[in-house]
Amino acid sequence: MNDGKPIDNRQQLLAVCMVPRGVEARDDALDRCLTLLDDIRSAVLAAQGGDKRVLFAVSLVAEGASALVTGVRTLLPDNVYAASALVRQLVEVEYLAWACGYDEAETLDWISSDRDTRRRRWQPRHLRQRAGDRFDADDYSDHCEAGGHPTPVGIMTLNGPTISQPELIGMAGVQSYELVLHTVATCDYLSHAIPEAVSQAKDLRDRAHAIGADWRTNDPAALFTTTGGDADQEATLLVAIAEGIVELTERAAEWRGGELC
Repeated sequence: MNDGKPIDNRQQLLAVCMVPRGVEARDDALDRCLTLLDDIRSAVLAAQGGDKRVLFAVSLVAEGASALVTGVRTLLPDNVYAASALVRQLVEVEYLAWACGYDEAETLDWISSDRDTRRRRWQPRHLRQRAGDRFDADDYSDHCEAGGHPTPVGIMTLNGPTISQPELIGMAGVQSYELVLHTVATCDYLSHAIPEAVSQAKDLRDRAHAIGADWRTNDPAALFTTTGGDADQEATLLVAIAEGIVELTERAAEWRGGELC
């Protein structure tokens, strides 16, 4: 498929996202995240103590994240372009979940904010600044290019795979990876935004941590963000990339043999 030439990071990600056990791990993580988000919302709305404004804000963030995850899953694998726009929005919800988990005062500021306030301190760049080096501006920019704005690069995904680039059949897998990456992070941050007045707070946090740990253990694509020089992880990733290339090549060959537009 690549004519024997070395493959770049983009092609590696396309390949490793095709590994069947990774697909299963992402589906499992998303199922568990959706259940967790629903349970967070129910728990905070039923809480007897705590600031009702904070509880309501946390429930809204959980509901918004759940709606976006459900929307992306509905659109994939057939509408990658629209799905990528929702993933970009989920990244913004992830930022918000972090702010709410970082400081309850931030939660109160956000839930009571008007448009002018949000323009001054709640745009994505403001949240990245407050979070230090926690969030990658280039990652957000990439999401904007892929679907957050009508760019030539993003709109090209409307065409799906082509004769010259049949490997683009793996783009839906990449978006599912991005979806899980940011959903798991959102759940983790949001679980720390749950006020201690909520009796299930610790259990909900433990569940969020377990979902992330299980996903990173079982999906080789997760190693793109967790390698950090570990030799065993690097070896596992290389094996998964090779396995994914085989899967991607077979899928591309099947596509080539089908009906061409």
